[in-house]
Amino acid sequence: MPTASAKPGALLHYADLETQSSAALMPQADHVSTALSQFLATCTEFRVASVSLDLVDQLRVHSANTYSLGDWVGLVGLDFLEADSRNGYRPPGFIGPVAYGTTSAYPARSIGPFAVPGPGAPAAPDFIDGTYDPFSPWATAPFAAGAAVLGPGPVPIFGPGGRIPAGYTNPGSRLWLYIGGSGPDTLFSVHPHAGWTRAPYKLPKPNLRFDYGPINTDSGTAYLLNGKKVPVPPNPQIFHWNNKGGMGQINQPLWRTWGGYVTHDHQLMGNGMPRSNVAGPISGGTFIKGATRTLFWTGAAIDTYNIATAEDKPREVVKTAAGWGGAWVGAKGGAAIGAGIGSFFGPGPGTAVGGFFGGLIGGIGGYWAGSNLGEQGYDAVTK
Repeated sequence: MPTASAKPGALLHYADLETQSSAALMPQADHVSTALSQFLATCTEFRVASVSLDLVDQLRVHSANTYSLGDWVGLVGLDFLEADSRNGYRPPGFIGPVAYGTTSAYPARSIGPFAVPGPGAPAAPDFIDGTYDPFSPWATAPFAAGAAVLGPGPVPIFGPGGRIPAGYTNPGSRLWLYIGGSGPDTLFSVHPHAGWTRAPYKLPKPNLRFDYGPINTDSGTAYLLNGKKVPVPPNPQIFHWNNKGGMGQINQPLWRTWGGYVTHDHQLMGNGMPRSNVAGPISGGTFIKGATRTLFWTGAAIDTYNIATAEDKPREVVKTAAGWGGAWVGAKGGAAIGAGIGSFFGPGPGTAVGGFFGGLIGGIGGYWAGSNLGEQGYDAVTK
């Protein structure tokens, strides 16, 4: 009983997988489009020229191509199945081409990438040669690293500025850097350990919090860098420091800032009244959370595309998972090192700046290293 060398069951199974991939990609593209559109519409005060909706268009085109390819492969599988069935052959365990109807709808014909289609035969898609171009790991790495740095999870501050000195509450305790917070205004805070997610609203003392939001005080006043008390409007967004338990140590200031020290609660950035809403209407904590989600979903969309177009999908899944794990570990490790370096002359803005750039560098390197280790581990197990 002669049969073709092709395996119709495998072709139909592949076609079903391609159809499922297409169905999964389209809502992801819509989700990324919504997130990016909101980001571009609200964050107009920053330069975001490198962020565009081109990736969404590519995902939608790829989803359509994936569906077309699956449909074409399904038709080819049905042709082989019908040809073999004339000789009384059915693949073991094969029930029938449920997703593609019955073979009677497709008359017998010689079809394939290597054959000349006969009358009525579906044409092979232009991309059947497999010339997909997956994104490099370096394309995902900055997004994964950025999401890890801005995401929940504090880092310890090491070095001379990482311990609370004598004369303050909890002397000798380790200080930690938290990006964002449970409140809507917090960009970052420095204080003793207060959990493993975002910083809570009530922080252990002493604590330093850098906010972009309204200064709502009972007295309606704030303090300049030189200690002068000034009135402030109640609602506009203003960059300012909140300081609890770190005031009054004139001979040994605890918190540094640009050009001086943070010695008062509700302290402004300099010796003059700042411009309100200078960074737009979005509060600091809300921006951090939105940026984290945007970075995560953009990186996830790139990796979804890579997995969908990979020849060895299980290998790509392992590589991707290891890359994201490496990005998280590298980001947190790099942030801890950077925060320690930035706090060398005292915890404050240098802590956050050092932590951010250290985490970004560590996260990018971690994603690359994790991806490579994932590939090597997969190959070692399967080959």
